[in-house]
Amino acid sequence: MTIAPLGLGAYFANLVATYGPEIIGDYGRSMLVYYPLCLLYGVIFFPIYAFMAGGKEGIKVMVRHIFPPAITAFATQSSAATIPVNKEACDAIGVPKDISDLVLPMGCTMHMDGSVLSSICKICFLYGIFGMEFSGAGTYGMSIIVAILSAFVLSGAGAEIDFKDILSCHGALQDYLQIRESSPLYEEVRGTWRLGIPCFVKEDGTMTLELKDVLK
Repeated sequence: MTIAPLGLGAYFANLVATYGPEIIGDYGRSMLVYYPLCLLYGVIFFPIYAFMAGGKEGIKVMVRHIFPPAITAFATQSSAATIPVNKEACDAIGVPKDISDLVLPMGCTMHMDGSVLSSICKICFLYGIFGMEFSGAGTYGMSIIVAILSAFVLSGAGAEIDFKDILSCHGALQDYLQIRESSPLYEEVRGTWRLGIPCFVKEDGTMTLELKDVLK
């Protein structure tokens, strides 16, 4: 682990050298949109949820106890990692144990609003990389469907799926870019506004861009 930072730095240096420094700029602009959007979502909708649960007093209680879970979630980027600190907050608030023991694990895997928001930003990031215009009903519809699908995948949805997040893992991004530039599957995609996501690789190794082919 002593030399792990050197390896990570070399990996990113190779990534920038291969795909160009513009990736970093596009990624930075995406983050400038994503984090304020998450903050805005929390400031607007979390108080609404608290008000629906407990009125004005519910908002006051939320404000007093939200920071430890929120900081843990931000630092770990993991819903599961926040379960213990959320449990402590629920106990401090006075939530009955039988309710918190049921709701917290379920919410950990089902309440994927952050995943949906990040998926939209990642799609916009990819459009920026390929110099495509992010506009039109078809583009918006595709983005919404992909974002919802990502939430289903991350929550399980009763299916055995190996999900590759091409922006959370740079190795997966490299694999995607290689497939997009060389695979015959993308012949009709290259040079168009389409990104070709999601791309499904079935158990037999064949690839498809159509969800209906996977659900057969």
